[in-house]
Amino acid sequence: MVKIRSLLDNLTIAISLVGVLPVYLYLDLPTQAIFPVALVIGAWCDRRHRYFLSARVATILSLLVFAMFAIQINKSYLVEPALNIAVLLLAVRLLTEKEGRHFLQIFLLASFALAGSSLVTLSLAFFPLMILLVTGVISGLVLLCFYSDDPRLALDRAGFIRLLKMSLFLPAGALLLGVFFFFILPRTQHPLWDFLNPSGTAKVGFSEEVRPGSYASTVADDSIAFRVKAPVFDPNELYWRVTVLDKLDGTFWKRAYRATSGSPDVSGGQPVTVTIYPEAGQGKFLATLDSPVAVHDVYNRRRTDGIFRYYRTAKRPQSYEVKARLNGSQKIDRRTDRSLYLQLPDDIAPLARQAARDLNANNPGDSTGLELIQDFFRNQQLVYATDNLPTDGDPIDTFLFSSKRGYCEYFSSAFAIMLREVGIPARLVGGYLGGQYNELGGYYTISERTAHVWVEALGSDGTWERIDPNLYAVNAEGSLLSRSRQQRPGWQQFADAIDYYWTQAVITFDFARQIEFARKARDTIRDWRHGKKEMDIPGWLVLIPLMPILGWFLFKRKQLSAEQKLLGIFSRIALQKIGASQIPPAVGLQEMARRLPGQPAKEFARIYSGAVYRDRTLRKDEINQLKQLLKEMRKE
Repeated sequence: MVKIRSLLDNLTIAISLVGVLPVYLYLDLPTQAIFPVALVIGAWCDRRHRYFLSARVATILSLLVFAMFAIQINKSYLVEPALNIAVLLLAVRLLTEKEGRHFLQIFLLASFALAGSSLVTLSLAFFPLMILLVTGVISGLVLLCFYSDDPRLALDRAGFIRLLKMSLFLPAGALLLGVFFFFILPRTQHPLWDFLNPSGTAKVGFSEEVRPGSYASTVADDSIAFRVKAPVFDPNELYWRVTVLDKLDGTFWKRAYRATSGSPDVSGGQPVTVTIYPEAGQGKFLATLDSPVAVHDVYNRRRTDGIFRYYRTAKRPQSYEVKARLNGSQKIDRRTDRSLYLQLPDDIAPLARQAARDLNANNPGDSTGLELIQDFFRNQQLVYATDNLPTDGDPIDTFLFSSKRGYCEYFSSAFAIMLREVGIPARLVGGYLGGQYNELGGYYTISERTAHVWVEALGSDGTWERIDPNLYAVNAEGSLLSRSRQQRPGWQQFADAIDYYWTQAVITFDFARQIEFARKARDTIRDWRHGKKEMDIPGWLVLIPLMPILGWFLFKRKQLSAEQKLLGIFSRIALQKIGASQIPPAVGLQEMARRLPGQPAKEFARIYSGAVYRDRTLRKDEINQLKQLLKEMRKE
């Protein structure tokens, strides 16, 4: 025998754990310490029926918890205090004696914590945890109905199994309805609760300022910046453009010149189209494949220097399509003042600038300033490194002539300064290099550790030439290039593919994709009507909204007894054989059998009446015999 109260106590602990689990890492440290302790002690108290907190003390603690975090709430800091309040109130309730309404409070607080997790993380774990929580809460409500009627009630094995089946069926129906409404409910252009969750800042800091060494702290950051649905390319050719830095202010490169509004003028290269799925909090710039031509599916502002920005700062991930020319040449806008890309502060990198002047003055042949600086970098035996970077004195001069160790900002800053010194317009481009191709999903994963900076030099023909001075490092093949070619193990690719499809199917399923889904559903149904026998896998997705209807139909059929099903089949056969107009209203089984031709109908009525009309259920052998008689009735 299993006591209802024991089931409720264990279910309460499980529901509390499931509700808090996805938000645990986002809680304050004291809350993180208190909750697991309260969970363990609460389980012990439920088993021993001894509780440390009285109702009065619990009320006082709840008021203190609410007051302590409520004073921290403001417009830009609302979600975290609310989650801490919910979890601490849940911890207090776990330590007190519980009756019917107390269980309901625990269910509500756990549900609030899980729902609040969607405001701080969009992890795939939310979906299975939501299913577990809904199942647990509905099961708890069913148990509460029995508990409120008789707190001492206990169930035998058969009763427990029946209760379990009923408890599992209800959340299954709720899940089917949830899937149905997910596809048909209208969506707003922006999330309804955006005001609760202010947009984050970019992890890499792609704003409008960068200086040598500023990216070094992100090298170990393996979090995902964005994913790209694209065919396989050479990873060494994948430069993902984010921002252009055109002015050197002290040791800082910043984006000061606002290029003319309009599409960049790109020629040559391989025309490609890719779809980019950014992670949350990527700032105002859109990552594009270099060299970009146009961006679609998201409202953006385009500039002639190949930079695209959200028209409004994105508060949730929005996929977009990029048309680009891989390894193409971008022309400078004719309205641009080229002298803007020659400006240098007087006190920056004096040794590097003198070296550039000497190279140009001592040029014995027809080599250009660009070629001379490239040779200079190759001969300096520079090392691509992420530690022990130069910090004393002038960072560029120290890098080139003393330490000879630097990260991408050192290489690119030094190279651009020397180009400008010899009269070649130059600028820095910030973005990413390479990517890990996931063969299971057919997409690239670009992580924060591949953040990169390179140089664009303006040629005499008015086109910008991409130059990556980092490739002149003596260890570029084993450091920079190997980093862009790294591949994850198979199990990590599988896990990432699941997360990728979760983002596609749920996170970025906006109004535009909802319309696209409706059109595909219409086309698929039209194909069926015209006799199309084969259907591709996406076509099967149109059946998902019909799942609740199918589930309801199967449920209704399951609720019918064997006797009712057999009688229903008999009635349908009779309607086909005799016709609805020939069967008077309220006609009995015997009379209907008498009107039907042949002996099987009369034998069916005899067996059925001898059991059902004498208040007993049909035996298994009788059910099989009646099924055989129905088959014979169809043949006559």
